[in-house]
Amino acid sequence: MRRWSQLLFWGLLAFMVSWTVESCAADPQPQPADAPVTSVQGDEPATSASPGDSLVYSPNWPEPPNTGAMLLRLVLGTVFVLTLCVVSLWLGKPWLLKLQGVTATGGQALQIEGSVTLGNRAVLYLIKVGDTQLVAGTDPTGLKSLITLPSSFKDVLEEQVGGNDAADQPAADAVTPDNFELRLSTAAAA
Repeated sequence: MRRWSQLLFWGLLAFMVSWTVESCAADPQPQPADAPVTSVQGDEPATSASPGDSLVYSPNWPEPPNTGAMLLRLVLGTVFVLTLCVVSLWLGKPWLLKLQGVTATGGQALQIEGSVTLGNRAVLYLIKVGDTQLVAGTDPTGLKSLITLPSSFKDVLEEQVGGNDAADQPAADAVTPDNFELRLSTAAAA
């Protein structure tokens, strides 16, 4: 695949160079020195320099450009530049992936497991790096805190709560899956 792209690149380059050389060769050649000289000043008509000729009025208008050739050159040049961009990105893909932190196995070194927006552009992120979980707090000025979570967050939470059985019991006015529909219909009727 790489050999094919190199052949395509050099083929397009050779085509563009040969096309430019051919278009330059098609330009009119300068007149020989023994040709009659005409004098043109500003917007005046061309006049014959030989004394025997009568004055002939012939405006010296420039030739109109060949729009088909200009558009073809524009399209081919654009395609050539875009092809160069795609080929350079394709050839630089391993380097770009290495910069992004993608490992050889295809996984990323950092994975954002979730995020919570706290308002005023402050965000909490749950990040996984290998087997370690991190909580990162950010605001508009940058990273504010980075905390490593233990491997078993549930065990640490139960340890901090202290085995309080009252915390396991839902409060009477708490919303549960059983009473959610009833509370929703009551709120909608009111």
